Amino acid sequence: MRQERILNAVLLCAAIVTVTSSYQLVRRNWRRSVTETVITPSWRAISTAGERIGPAAAPITIVEFGDFQCPYCARTASDLRSIRTKYGDRVAVVFRHFPLNQHPEAVPAAEAAECAAAQGHFEEFYNRAYEQQRYLGERSLTWFASSAGVTDTARFQACLAVHEGQPAILRDIASAESLSVTSTPTVFVNDRRIIVAPTMRLMDSLVEATLRRRNK
Repeated sequence: MRQERILNAVLLCAAIVTVTSSYQLVRRNWRRSVTETVITPSWRAISTAGERIGPAAAPITIVEFGDFQCPYCARTASDLRSIRTKYGDRVAVVFRHFPLNQHPEAVPAAEAAECAAAQGHFEEFYNRAYEQQRYLGERSLTWFASSAGVTDTARFQACLAVHEGQPAILRDIASAESLSVTSTPTVFVNDRRIIVAPTMRLMDSLVEATLRRRNK
C-alpha cells in the first residue's frame, strides 16, 4: 500500500510538471508572437479589397501581400493552405498583389491571376502558380490558367491582351505602399501585422490566440 501511494505521488508530480511545462511553453510562444507583430487598426479596410479565399463571415482573415515569383511566398501559400485545412471556414485568406521589381514574371502572373479570377478560378490559379512557380516564364500563362480550370481560354487571352487586371494590381500596390510594405510576403492576421518571416508556427499561434480571445 505504501509503495502504491509513493507511485501515485510520483505520477501526480510528473503530471503537474507536464501541465506546468505546457502552460509555460504556450505563454512563451504567445509572448514571442506578440513581439513579432504590430497592431494595425485599419486591418478591416485592408481586407475588403483583393481576392478572397474563404467565407466573408470568417472570424479570422489573413491578408497576404504577395508576389507570384517570390519563393518565400510559395512557402507561405503552402502554409496558408494547411491553416485553412485545419480551421476550415473560421479562416479566410485575402491575397493582394505586390509584385517586386526584381521578378520579371510577377506582373504578368498577377494579371493572369486577375483574368482567372474573372472566370471564378482565382484560388485554383493561385495554388497552381505557386506549386509550379519554377515554370513561370517557361510555360504560357494560358497553360497555368487551363491547368487551374479556366475553360474559356480565348476570353482569358483577351483579358491579358488589354491588361484588364492592371487596375486591381495598381490598387493593391498603392495600399501596400500606404502601409510601408517593402517585402513579400507581408502578412496580417486580423489586426496583427507580422513583422518577421511569417512561419507556419507563428501564423497558427496567432490564429489560435485570436480565436480564444473571441470565444471568451
